[in-house]
Amino acid sequence: MRIRSRHFPMLVLSLALIPAALVLPWASSAQESTPAANPKNLVGTWHWIFHGQPFATMVLEPKADGFTGSVTNASIEADPDGKLTNAVALSGSSPIIRSSWDKGILRIVCKVDDDEIEWAVTLTSATTAEIAPWGAQAPKLKSIHAEKAL
Repeated sequence: MRIRSRHFPMLVLSLALIPAALVLPWASSAQESTPAANPKNLVGTWHWIFHGQPFATMVLEPKADGFTGSVTNASIEADPDGKLTNAVALSGSSPIIRSSWDKGILRIVCKVDDDEIEWAVTLTSATTAEIAPWGAQAPKLKSIHAEKAL
């Protein structure tokens, strides 16, 4: 996925983001008792939305030590404040190579050519989520809304 902004150079970020919800011990706690905080709700197909239209698809599948899956490639542009200004689908997809679940946030790492792009996925309900770049090298980009395919 490409992100353009006046504050950082063009980056290629693949949307192979979110190996959601770890299959590690999903210990229930008071703070993780809502459907949105349950990593099992991340399993499935998610559409990333811009202006009401999907531009990327993320597939999250459980595995013994977390999640696997892929994210379709996309080109996205953001203004200097990190607000998404354009998003279009590109061909191909990128695999999710690692994932972790901590305090209601799924972090996924996608392999894009020789780079690794990390994303944070936060459920806002059982069928909606917010996705944002994560980590020290993350570009300034506000959360992207995602909806689960039913």
